Amino acid sequence: MFRTHLQAEVKGALAFGDGLQVWRYVEQSLQCPWLYVCCAEAYGEETLHSMLLIADISLFEGLLAQQTEGLRVERVLLVSPRHLNRSSDWLMEGLIELCEAIGSSGEHVAYVYKLESGSTYWDGYVQNQHHTALRVIYARR
Repeated sequence: MFRTHLQAEVKGALAFGDGLQVWRYVEQSLQCPWLYVCCAEAYGEETLHSMLLIADISLFEGLLAQQTEGLRVERVLLVSPRHLNRSSDWLMEGLIELCEAIGSSGEHVAYVYKLESGSTYWDGYVQNQHHTALRVIYARR
């Protein structure tokens, strides 16, 4: 989850469109992973590229479901805290696949991030990773 502060808001930023608020920075106070999602949106012969900072996997799933020929997710990076990536700091790494680990009663138990580096991070508690059902949420094309 991201927080915003009033002093970070850019006032009168009409160049970005009606109904939009523009911020100089956002804050993340929780030590949890989030996604840096690179999108491409076609406007005739022009393509606009934008980056979304997404901390909610269900919101990311909704974005994936809304893809069209004119709007597509091009690349996803995982931004992970050190307790998840087992390093000394936060890391930003290319995401190959995101799965949801499903428990024996059909409940969510973890998210599984498979990365370009070959690493896999399990965010949640799973007793036996080899015998846990996985539902693919995102797979890079």
